[in-house]
Amino acid sequence: MLEAISHDFAEKHLSQEACCHGALELLSMICEIIDRQGLQPEEILTSSYQTYRELLQMVNLSQVLAWLEELKKDLAQFVKEEETKNYPRVIGEAKRYIREHHAEQVSLPEVAATVGLTPSYFSTLFKEHLGMSYSEYLTLVRLERAKELLKETYYRVYEISHMVGYANQYYFNRLFKKVVGLTPLDYRKSENNCNKSK
Repeated sequence: MLEAISHDFAEKHLSQEACCHGALELLSMICEIIDRQGLQPEEILTSSYQTYRELLQMVNLSQVLAWLEELKKDLAQFVKEEETKNYPRVIGEAKRYIREHHAEQVSLPEVAATVGLTPSYFSTLFKEHLGMSYSEYLTLVRLERAKELLKETYYRVYEISHMVGYANQYYFNRLFKKVVGLTPLDYRKSENNCNKSK
């Protein structure tokens, strides 16, 4: 939005007075939004906060455009800090959604949308926070659930494969062996033997 405003100011050859009044309206709107959040404008607009009088005293367009650049930086920094504070909440919500929908064809863009982030940013954030990619985490959740079903139920392997989100049983078998070190059937046998020996 600020990019568009800067462009309009520069391209439409507005008078100094019109630019200053436009800047005043913009500042007023931003301060009102900040105030509604219970925050102080001068705490967020650390380098771009100006009094109305100071804005009116700007004598040319280049000063207004420079102020808009500072305003843009302040707001970007504030958004970045707010997102950092929300890391645990966002990641927690994403993990919960994945656990609840792991049996479906749940995609990264779908999960990103549920927590209000773009897919690329969500992917980066997820890996930074958990130390693994989205697909690795989804695989982990699915295979942990498969292990529970193999231990606690009598479902056939192909049924469990479908229940945890893998339509192809052969792919599920290969993936399970690669991650767990045993085929699903061998895992079930080893768990049954452990339970009998207890």
